[in-house]
Amino acid sequence: MERAGATEPCGAVAKRVRPQALKAFTAAVAAAATATVDRRRDHRAAAAAHFEEALPLAYLFTRGAELMSEAVADAD
Repeated sequence: MERAGATEPCGAVAKRVRPQALKAFTAAVAAAATATVDRRRDHRAAAAAHFEEALPLAYLFTRGAELMSEAVADAD
């Protein structure tokens, strides 16, 4: 059930609201993309820090394994 002329005021409102809604939507999408990039950068930095922390231990364990294998080989 549509009243005569009811679509005209809706169209006028839509013409006024649409540009602001489009700007707000575009800003929200840009903010989400920026947040994703920032989050990815933070995760990458955290992973790099953990890797740098663990690398000396890996070298130490590798060297220990080499010494143990040499000791076992010398014992035989």
